[in-house]
Amino acid sequence: IIALSGCSNTPDIVSKLPKIYLQTKKDIGEKKESGKFDCDPLKDLPVFIKIRGSSSRQYPKKSYALSFDKGEYALLSLPASKKWVLYAPYADRTAIRNTFVYNLYKQMGYWSPATAFCSLYINEKYNGLYELIEKPDLTRNKLHDAKFLIKIDQQSGKQNYRWPSAYSDSLFFELDEPDENEINKNDLTFIKERIALFEKTIFYDRQKLSDICDENS
Repeated sequence: IIALSGCSNTPDIVSKLPKIYLQTKKDIGEKKESGKFDCDPLKDLPVFIKIRGSSSRQYPKKSYALSFDKGEYALLSLPASKKWVLYAPYADRTAIRNTFVYNLYKQMGYWSPATAFCSLYINEKYNGLYELIEKPDLTRNKLHDAKFLIKIDQQSGKQNYRWPSAYSDSLFFELDEPDENEINKNDLTFIKERIALFEKTIFYDRQKLSDICDENS
């Protein structure tokens, strides 16, 4: 696994891993492209595919976002979902850091994404070792009490509603869910104010951190 984590054209010697096949008429880029998804026993499922990530987009081995508009599918025996991530552990030479942290967090009693390793083929070409990950969703994944999903990112990426950190020029906060046009201005103001308070507390008054967030999480 370590030898394959950064390779995109290596023969598939990890023969025991399940295989995922993507078929596209166009090169996969920043915008959604329609294609077909195969993974035994599922065949020829319509799927939308695009490159995902921020700094990882510069790597020769890309990660991809998958979305199925016609229903939820249980891929590789994972919980059924419409949205998935095919993560390429290019910079992680062990290829298991994400999995280790997800499993550790789950053992602590919290929700974390379900994952499975696989071999990915794009238009019949072997693309290497990947990790299939269920994408967090406000309507599922034990996140029903949450109203917003915020992620920390760099300047490139999704380009949804985002704003810079008050303490780092290269750090941005981005509204991941819901989309900007699905919430009102008061909600956006509330989110920014809470994030600003969180940052300020971390830098200047950590003793009060438990007053504004769940430290155990």
